[in-house]
Amino acid sequence: MKIYNSAIVGCGKIGSGFDPHGAYKITTHAGAYKNIENMNLVALCDTNEDKLKNAGEKWQVSHLYKDYKEMLDKENIDILSICTWNSTH
Repeated sequence: MKIYNSAIVGCGKIGSGFDPHGAYKITTHAGAYKNIENMNLVALCDTNEDKLKNAGEKWQVSHLYKDYKEMLDKENIDILSICTWNSTH
């Protein structure tokens, strides 16, 4: 079975914030990625340092970035979720 590496840009509500860690009902991209058997959530990115740090701790992700370009250069990502405001996509 192939293992996919995922990452998220935007650690707000839909990216990470709605799900309490370990919740049965999945409501975020991070929650979905952490509950897929052949998926690794390898990196997170957000310009808000507090949101980024909290999401990293919550989802046990250590590769944290404030710049998405740096993340894309350094990480081997198969699937990327853009969870920022629509106007910033």
